[in-house]
Amino acid sequence: ELDRRTVSELVAFLLAAGVETVREVMLFNLLTLADSPSFVPLAGDESQLPSLADELLRLEPPVHTLQRRVSSETGIGGHTIPAGDLVWASIAAANRDPSHFDLPDNIVLDRKGPRHISFGSGPHFCLGSQLGKLESEVILAEMVRFVPGLIERRGTRKMVFAGPGGGGSRRGVIRGCRLIDERWE
Repeated sequence: ELDRRTVSELVAFLLAAGVETVREVMLFNLLTLADSPSFVPLAGDESQLPSLADELLRLEPPVHTLQRRVSSETGIGGHTIPAGDLVWASIAAANRDPSHFDLPDNIVLDRKGPRHISFGSGPHFCLGSQLGKLESEVILAEMVRFVPGLIERRGTRKMVFAGPGGGGSRRGVIRGCRLIDERWE
């Protein structure tokens, strides 16, 4: 039987994992399309949506870093990490590793080779990955209707990021925007 605290922690985790991440994926997809108008027609092509959604998740995963406890002594890059140590793993860096991805900073719709790890791997693989992929594809398809007007009115943008790699005051592993100040010309 689960106690009240455990249930509360599970609910908080599911809300963060299933709501906050989707919100950040929507935001970064919109900003990427606004900054790269050449991809707007692709988002309107249903046959390209899965590849485009996958590449956008690879480039801007909502969870940039994860903390793990080392279960047994291991070596990485010539360094020994003792069992029990805490380590931070960067999903964002792994998804752009040039030794695994050709043109790691570009959207490549027919990308071959290793898959991104935006949804984790092994025992830590995201249970909601299929729903997350579907949500991303549906959101992209709907965004296409709004992006051309956004691009035409584009002005200056100030963004303040929060979470890993962005500073700000949000805590946790989900990277997102705390503030977007978009000025239309």
